[in-house]
Amino acid sequence: MNEANLPTHNDAELHTAMQRQLDDIMAGEPNRIMHILAPSLMDVNFGEREVLLRYGISPWMLNMSGILHGGILATMIDNSMGVFSRAFTGKSILTLNLQVSYAAAVRPENEWVQIRCRITTLTNRFAHLYAAASTEEGGPTASSTGIVYLK
Repeated sequence: MNEANLPTHNDAELHTAMQRQLDDIMAGEPNRIMHILAPSLMDVNFGEREVLLRYGISPWMLNMSGILHGGILATMIDNSMGVFSRAFTGKSILTLNLQVSYAAAVRPENEWVQIRCRITTLTNRFAHLYAAASTEEGGPTASSTGIVYLK
């Protein structure tokens, strides 16, 4: 994809586009997963094609072992990649592939998980992304690669 065709061209425009995406999610249907997960925008870096989102951890997200359910963490990563791809490119997206590798459990004493996403390759039809999840303790909890289709 030609960078000149992107709807955002700097950190401020990307921040505005990301915040608009998140505001639209929160103003939308309250029973949708992204509304329930309620991500917060922490940082953007247009030049690095990167965004940092934070998700609060609630008791309903824990599995039977009392740690964050891996499917919830994968959903946080998938949705982070999706909302970022949409804000960065201005296109609707569909996730084609998501691979998550878990590194450490997210324990209930953690108040949040942050997801740092980076677009590694961008074409007219596809974005390849890398994401890393961590807690306030700073340790990695998961890493992921994904491919989204740009409509």
